[in-house]
Amino acid sequence: MNAFLDCIPCLLRQALDASRMAGADEPIQENIIRSLLDAFSRTSLTQYPAQLGYMAHNIVKRETKCPDPYNLMKIEYNQLAQEMYPELKQMVLNSPNPLETAVRLAIAGNIIDFAIRDSATVHTAIKDVLTKPFAIDHLEIFDHAIAESKKILYIGDNAGEIIFDKLLVELLPLEKITYAVKSGPIINDATMEDAIFAGLTGLVRVISTGADTPGTLMKLCSSEFKNAFEQADLVISKGQENYETLRNSHYNIFFLLRVKCPTIARDTGQPIGSIIVQRA
Repeated sequence: MNAFLDCIPCLLRQALDASRMAGADEPIQENIIRSLLDAFSRTSLTQYPAQLGYMAHNIVKRETKCPDPYNLMKIEYNQLAQEMYPELKQMVLNSPNPLETAVRLAIAGNIIDFAIRDSATVHTAIKDVLTKPFAIDHLEIFDHAIAESKKILYIGDNAGEIIFDKLLVELLPLEKITYAVKSGPIINDATMEDAIFAGLTGLVRVISTGADTPGTLMKLCSSEFKNAFEQADLVISKGQENYETLRNSHYNIFFLLRVKCPTIARDTGQPIGSIIVQRA
């Protein structure tokens, strides 16, 4: 999926927010924006939005000398999700359709971004996802794919969200699962540290993609991850950036996400706010 013009102002805003979270003063913030504008002026849009995002956030890291501007927020969201986990687990256990409820809650975790910072708003988001219909509904096919698969690769997305993923992982045949996180900090994406905090490393095999990029840029991933990807009968892909980078893959991939921006809305044909379980 190629980038759109809409990606440019979005990434400029992300970079400005990240620079402020890193504690950069105004002159450094200005340098970051000017550097990005210059870089974008010389960069083709015929590439994944995630590649532009990787470039933008590397400029932020370089100029601020902060390797993980989102660190404190990731900790905050992991803690919030962990506090909610027992209640959410009961929702799954008491559901007439535990798989559907767990999928919906995993997608609800995808809603939690850094615009949402209080539990009341998170509960509202969860209620919305639990009740609205899927805009693209391949859940029944997904259920069959789980039963038929011998190896399942689950590609995670964000910190905090990773604990919502755990609700779904626990319903899957654990011996079949490999869960993938980023090899290092990029935006609010989950890393091995987050997987340990979530308790996933005690449940299933957890590996890193070998890359610290948004989404899954396969050419930058490790051989370990590539092997896990190629050997999987089923790949579960969480979030928009993994959708952007994997949507043209010929593997058996199911995308679980909420549509959060105009570019994904345009590509999926579904309005912002839609929830999707889509087979590639």
